[in-house]
Amino acid sequence: MAEIRKEMYDASHHCSAWRIGPDGATFRHDDDGEPAGTAGPPILRRIEGRNLSDCLVVVTRYFGGTKLGTGGLVRAYGDAADEALQLAGETRVPLRERFTVRFAYEDTSVVMRAVELVSGEVVDSVYGAETILTIDVPRSRSRNVASVFRDATRGKVVPKLVT
Repeated sequence: MAEIRKEMYDASHHCSAWRIGPDGATFRHDDDGEPAGTAGPPILRRIEGRNLSDCLVVVTRYFGGTKLGTGGLVRAYGDAADEALQLAGETRVPLRERFTVRFAYEDTSVVMRAVELVSGEVVDSVYGAETILTIDVPRSRSRNVASVFRDATRGKVVPKLVT
């Protein structure tokens, strides 16, 4: 917001809304001096309407002398937010959970097969007396991680969820 205010210092208002977190439960909106509820909430509704999270929308307004009234402001801010979201596009990022897996060298091939079975991605590895992998697994597959590894390694390897 500081960058936007600096760049567009002569604008009348920089109204915004944002929503973050895996379920979008954390959110805020700001009318930036416009009548209460006429700017931030309509922007937030457009974000929510697209079921977006980890998203910020700022609508900058230069006052041109025409009074829009509260209904006009609500429509203008909502429409501007909608257009910005449409132009920006979306990047879908699957929710992931992180696990550590410790195993002996001789179990490498079965462990790597188990990583594939849970659609895991190795993000770190440490090789020593034992191998330690850090893997990210799509949340939709994370409930099955323990059983897949136990089955693949006959109970020798059980991943631990990183908290």
